[in-house]
Amino acid sequence: MLKKLNLLRFRMQVRKERINFYINVLTVAAYGVIIGMLVYYVLADRISVGAFAAVFAALREFYGFMDEVISERLAIAIENMATVKNYLAFIKEDKGEPGRQELPERFEIRLDHVSFAYPQPETGEQKFVLSDINLRIPWGQTVALVGENGSGKSTLCHIIAGLYSPTQRTVSYGEVQGGAVRIARGISAVFQKFCRYSMSLGENIRISDMDGDQSEDKLRRICKDIGVVPEWAGGIDGMLGKEFGGAEVSGGQWQRIAIARGIYRNNSLLILDEPTAAIDALEEKYLYEEFGKLSRDCTSVIVTHRLASAQIADRILVVKDGRIVQDGSHGELVAVEGEYRTMYELQRQWYKE
Repeated sequence: MLKKLNLLRFRMQVRKERINFYINVLTVAAYGVIIGMLVYYVLADRISVGAFAAVFAALREFYGFMDEVISERLAIAIENMATVKNYLAFIKEDKGEPGRQELPERFEIRLDHVSFAYPQPETGEQKFVLSDINLRIPWGQTVALVGENGSGKSTLCHIIAGLYSPTQRTVSYGEVQGGAVRIARGISAVFQKFCRYSMSLGENIRISDMDGDQSEDKLRRICKDIGVVPEWAGGIDGMLGKEFGGAEVSGGQWQRIAIARGIYRNNSLLILDEPTAAIDALEEKYLYEEFGKLSRDCTSVIVTHRLASAQIADRILVVKDGRIVQDGSHGELVAVEGEYRTMYELQRQWYKE
């Protein structure tokens, strides 16, 4: 896979340099013709030496400007053309497009001996972030992923969401296999780095499902459940973001808007990957409790460092060094020696102090 990627990059670089070479040859040829004409006119006494110097200086400035605008910018545009095409293909809402598939209404998520490694261009080696993950998530279950930083929780979320294809084996959603096809609909996710759109509050939430129910009643109900206050923006239709003179809200308020956007979208699988970092522990617990009520009709996966919030889940998975080391409810995991009880006792001591 890495060799194929490097080959594609090499071909793109060759194409870019070839076009750059042709443009430079054409520019230098035109530059030489103009210089030759100027020399001819000076020798023929048709223009003065001073005029020659002035035109030559202006021509040199113009050549430098054109070299930057045409040669460099055009080459960069050609290099990025494939990225633009991929982006347009991604946002295109063509349900009949090959390679796209919708999830069934109800399904079980299955990971069978799944492993994942990020590519290492420098060495060409594979460093596995997830190793031999076996997991079954029944329909409608709420699962919390907990563990230390760097344990592989976010990567596992990306695998479950279908954003990453496993390095080894596959992920299945009922009869649909991930990796071979891109899941077009049925999955909604809110990650730590979410988008802040410079548009109205209502549009910031509705943008996740433009083909779904656009009623204001649904919008206001979700805002109320998640704690999004329309008055932050001066109303549902009020602008957000300073780019267009809109209201500037806090990081915690933006996070609530992002969660409302994720829930607004009709989905069968909802993933929250620590989108509440700017919200205090009590507010996070309240928000997750509301989220638990709203996600009863779908499967949901939550990533959190605060174990008090993880207790709303039907099931808690403890991830360590790229493996699932514990699996059970809060009561079951606290009752036995292990990673979860150690983390829980440490966090409980912090709140006692």
